[in-house]
Amino acid sequence: MCNADSLTIGTVLVSHELMCLVQYHGHLCPELAIGYRVSKIAMAELGITRENSLNFIAGAANSTSAVDAIQYMTGCTIGKQSFFIEDTGKHVYFFAGKPLHPVDGRGLIIKMKTPVYNPQLLNYEMTKDVEAQLQDPAKLLQYRAAIDVAIRKILNWPDKRLFDVFYANLNGGILKPTKKWYN
Repeated sequence: MCNADSLTIGTVLVSHELMCLVQYHGHLCPELAIGYRVSKIAMAELGITRENSLNFIAGAANSTSAVDAIQYMTGCTIGKQSFFIEDTGKHVYFFAGKPLHPVDGRGLIIKMKTPVYNPQLLNYEMTKDVEAQLQDPAKLLQYRAAIDVAIRKILNWPDKRLFDVFYANLNGGILKPTKKWYN
């Protein structure tokens, strides 16, 4: 059970459910927010709950904090052998009933389509001179503000603005770079 005292992280107001996820993961970051949103879509679309998670499989084409969010929210975990990762660096996720239907192999695909921040640029700016950055509270606040803006966008933009959500045949594997749902 989660004991959330505050529902504000930095300058971001979050739900109790998200605060519990943050306590589990350790911090709020854009990738965790992405995984949270992806989970909410899959749970609503397929009826996934932590209680019925053994009836589903899920996967990700990345190994970011989004993976923690999806495992925590849906109950589909690596340990239960119901969560799979093939890290291609893409924000593409899949969910399906288990076992996968042998004929149509129907599964839900959720693909992030709108970049809301550039982690490489933010990380580069912060790591150019870490010691100097740590000594300059204004630089740290500027970095944190950029992260908070990205998180607010991820949490508040409509699903259709952030994600392509569709069903596809998952037989033969989803995490193949040749599939059309990859950029």
